[in-house]
Amino acid sequence: MSHLKAKLPLFGHLMPTFALFLILFTCASLARPLINQDCGSTFCGNLNISYPFRLKNQPPQCGSHNLELECEDNNQTTLVLREGKFSVQNIFFENRTIQVVDSSLDRDDCNSFPLSSVYVEYLDGQLYSIFSYSHYYSHYYHTYSYSSESEFSIMYVVNRRKPIKSSQYIDASRCTIKSNTSSLPTSFFYFLDRNTVPNLNQACTVKAEVPIMVKTISGMSTLAIYNKLPEGFYHFLYGNM
Repeated sequence: MSHLKAKLPLFGHLMPTFALFLILFTCASLARPLINQDCGSTFCGNLNISYPFRLKNQPPQCGSHNLELECEDNNQTTLVLREGKFSVQNIFFENRTIQVVDSSLDRDDCNSFPLSSVYVEYLDGQLYSIFSYSHYYSHYYHTYSYSSESEFSIMYVVNRRKPIKSSQYIDASRCTIKSNTSSLPTSFFYFLDRNTVPNLNQACTVKAEVPIMVKTISGMSTLAIYNKLPEGFYHFLYGNM
């Protein structure tokens, strides 16, 4: 009994410390904002931005940071990635699909080329494109799947110092070179179907891996390719967001 009484004062001193710790822990937990919350809809131009997507200027707890979009000039929704910048045309929330277009391509400038890349891999007969996000939270990698039946492929934009005559290399330049001019291009750009890359000329440099909504660009003209690019491409997002 005397032994128990000797320990009671020590326990009594610890009680206030424990109570203070419990209060501070509870307050810190309540003060910490929850992430990935549904904060309702917002608009960028006519495009509705809703959960799980978010705009960059929204509170940090809203939406998923690896699905962050930006609103330029209050009317253009963009997806900014390490591989390039894409203009968002549509978001289909019911089937987790997003339609985007390469922002680097100026349709009115014949010297403009599509240079925003999407990296892809084949796995079990499926074509997967990988987007890497580089926000301050971490680096995220999202995988999108396309079946081998879908109208989707990757073409390479390649550059070389001298022209090449080959049916596999489709001229990427839309500018007309006058025969009587003395100033010839210092470099030449071509479109190359992804399946022909093993035969890539050593003098070529791959500038971008560009998605296009056709099964293959083989046999297509330069004009046909540029007419197809403004349609953008679709991503089907799988897994938890």
